[in-house]
Amino acid sequence: EGGEEGEFSRAKRLRKIMNERPLVFAALNRDFVAAGSGPSGGGRGNGVGDPNLASRVLYEAYVSDLDKGAEGNADKYDTAVDALTLSMAHICNVATARPNDRKQLSLPQEYIRRNAAKDAVGVTARTLGLLPKVTAAAISNMAGVGDISNLETGKASTIAERASLKAAGRAAEKRATIVMLALRDLIFLRTSPERRKEAVRGLVGLATGRIPTVPTVAERALKLVMNKIFAKSDDLANAVLECAEEDLELAQKLFEDKEKEIEEKNEERRREMTDEERSFLDPHAPISDLEGRVFSRCKRSVSLFLVLCLHKIENVRTLIRAGSKHKMGTLAKAVRSELPKFCKAAGKKHGEATVAKLVADQSEEEEADLVLAFLDGLAPSSATQLAPDSLVEACLEIQKEKSGGKDPRYIIPVVSSLDREVLLGLLPSFINAGDNVLEAAFARMRERLARSYNQYRVEGGGVKLKGMTTCEQLVALHELNFTYPDFKEIGGSRRYLDLVKSFIENGEVCTDRVLMSALEVSSQKFQQGSPLPLVFMRTVIMTIGKHHSLLAYLCNNLLKRLTDGKIWDVPKQWEGWKRAASMLCVTETPSSVRAIAGLPVAQLKEFCTNYSSTRGTIGIVLERQGDYEALDEEKKTIIRG
Repeated sequence: EGGEEGEFSRAKRLRKIMNERPLVFAALNRDFVAAGSGPSGGGRGNGVGDPNLASRVLYEAYVSDLDKGAEGNADKYDTAVDALTLSMAHICNVATARPNDRKQLSLPQEYIRRNAAKDAVGVTARTLGLLPKVTAAAISNMAGVGDISNLETGKASTIAERASLKAAGRAAEKRATIVMLALRDLIFLRTSPERRKEAVRGLVGLATGRIPTVPTVAERALKLVMNKIFAKSDDLANAVLECAEEDLELAQKLFEDKEKEIEEKNEERRREMTDEERSFLDPHAPISDLEGRVFSRCKRSVSLFLVLCLHKIENVRTLIRAGSKHKMGTLAKAVRSELPKFCKAAGKKHGEATVAKLVADQSEEEEADLVLAFLDGLAPSSATQLAPDSLVEACLEIQKEKSGGKDPRYIIPVVSSLDREVLLGLLPSFINAGDNVLEAAFARMRERLARSYNQYRVEGGGVKLKGMTTCEQLVALHELNFTYPDFKEIGGSRRYLDLVKSFIENGEVCTDRVLMSALEVSSQKFQQGSPLPLVFMRTVIMTIGKHHSLLAYLCNNLLKRLTDGKIWDVPKQWEGWKRAASMLCVTETPSSVRAIAGLPVAQLKEFCTNYSSTRGTIGIVLERQGDYEALDEEKKTIIRG
């Protein structure tokens, strides 16, 4: 994974030699374990200062390598260093392998294998710190020791096996920690830019999961990269950024390689789910176990890169490009899952408006969805906090630049901070953008007003009302002019009626109290001389069938108020009133009989003529309530037919 091609070709040759001539490496391995650490001994591995075989080979090779003119001396030292680290890596692989995978074992007991691996890592780490020169392949071998992917504790079949693998996991964590600190020392103590960058690459690999390791070591590596390495110097910061970008590309390639398999597993998992489980699926969360593993890998790469972007915000362009390549891919899901934390931190450090404009300027048209996710993350998440005026202005400016002011999605994150009068003017554009956009806009408008969801606020004292309550949204939909020119292009009156119907049928949003408040507001306006919305009586009829708790309100309050306002002067509304009253004309309580009996003679006659089947019910209810005798003779005659 990077480095000098010649060195890594040499490493491949060393692996071939190790397979063909195992005794050569066994001689090197022997010096990692003290002579007394066999089955009957309890010693520890030799230190770097001991005159063991590994030390002699390294230093003699280095002295030979200094004489470049001598035949056969070329690359002796580099080969010896690579052989040392490869031998150490082999010991660690043996220690972390599952029992049925171990081959050519020369160490009989589990604890001896773990001690040998620990000694090997410790000796090699100290040796690399003292050597006059370190190769890229040696650093790569050292970083690879942190890999614990062979440890699968969940597959152990007995308690003893689980205990053994758990102990092996703890030992592997200690080795990974030693490796992490050794890479840190190589970065700080070496002067070669190539060697330092290779060590940075290994450390970044531990932090992002490219080199599988335990979560605690990964977290420490991430903190080490950000707090120590990145902040040390500009050269190291550039190296970290370059390695993080390479790692992000590797994560994307991992997803692309497994994309087809992930789709198959996801589809298989969906088929196993019930309809209810599928309805609650988060579109930005992994579905199958395979996607979950890839998601975890991508998420750590994205997390590191976003932390780097906090320091160099202009690098966010790389993340936008990666997250938009596959809009519903695993990497895109990982980006979206980490965006809220990044946006909150970036807004606090650089300013929400600055970050919003930068993201918008660096994005292309096909990357609009991710830009919208950025804007959504920059908006305040608190239900009581307004968006800064600078962010509102930035969103309006972005909307104008990106779509000429036609795409309302760019201002949805800040609609809760806009004046209600402004939102009423924007409502047609939200409707034109589609049901999903309108639903998202409504949700944002009312998010700060949850406690007053069923209230219709009245302006006063020169204070502008921000956002819209659920009641205000329903009233606004009723009062909307569906003859608006753009409205006709997307379905006209049919589209309008469907919108009102879907809003009312959404029981989680449009509750009984919301619906009653909206009807109350419109009927009071009508009583004061304002015209009723065209779909008002249609809403009343829908309420009769779906909200039985409001029947008493309709019979005892609403219908009477509408007759006080002389609803028969508006023919279409009068027809709706008669139909609603006939539906509520029943012998049980509540009933609309009193509202019907209160009509003037001409209107009562028209009602009884159109709905003659209600005459018997009206008479029975009035006689039972003792109101029949108080009626005019003319009304009695009409009711009797």
